[in-house]
Amino acid sequence: MSEVLTVPESIVCSICSEVCKRGVKVDCCSAIACRSCATRSVTRNKTCWNGACAKQIKTGDLINDETLREEVDKYQTVKKEAEGKIKAEQEAKEKAEKEAVEEEKEGTTKKDAEFNNENESDESKKDGAPPPKKAKSESELMSEGISLAMMQERNDEFDRCMLPTERDSKELRFGAQLELMLEFRLNNASCLICGEQLKSEFIILKHLQLKHKTEYDQMKAVLGATNINTLNMFLHKAIRSEFLYQKKKVFPISVIY
Repeated sequence: MSEVLTVPESIVCSICSEVCKRGVKVDCCSAIACRSCATRSVTRNKTCWNGACAKQIKTGDLINDETLREEVDKYQTVKKEAEGKIKAEQEAKEKAEKEAVEEEKEGTTKKDAEFNNENESDESKKDGAPPPKKAKSESELMSEGISLAMMQERNDEFDRCMLPTERDSKELRFGAQLELMLEFRLNNASCLICGEQLKSEFIILKHLQLKHKTEYDQMKAVLGATNINTLNMFLHKAIRSEFLYQKKKVFPISVIY
């Protein structure tokens, strides 16, 4: 069977130790990290997250690392191909094992018929164990949507990691939930649940309302929106803030360093 693809150190976030998501870097020491990880760290500590550097910086010093992002995209493509190959090999192996079991059972049944022993035949059927239930892949789990527990965990993390003024910002709080479901770019967003490309603020909101109603309703519960109009208003502001950050690296609130 094919070996599991090793993650290159050059694309690993130096904060969360996972593959960088929307990777950024800093000029002081060229340390890399996920944008969300770097933003939280710098907002909280006001210094570079690289312990060997520890230079005083602010979130405005974070630079989109396009080279890093390209490397991550290439890795994800190769990973997907490798996982597909592993899955195909596993399915072929399971099919061969199943056929071998069926052949063995058929041979036992014929032998039992020759001896005309029904009791032994019944016992043979009892001994035949069903094939193991196959675990769902990561992509299958993602296609099932974002659970209420995942949203609540993100909201709890927001309360733990953010400053009081940031916790009071509806745009930041709602934006944290949106980042579970969407990846924002300069002029569009990609739905992480179904893969659809969304080209405007209005289309993004309608996409959530119509195609991911479960997650849409869960956000209302987790974020304590009093009614649908309030939920839509803050989601619209959060979506606009996400695009504003992508284009101008501007936060929806004023942060004092």
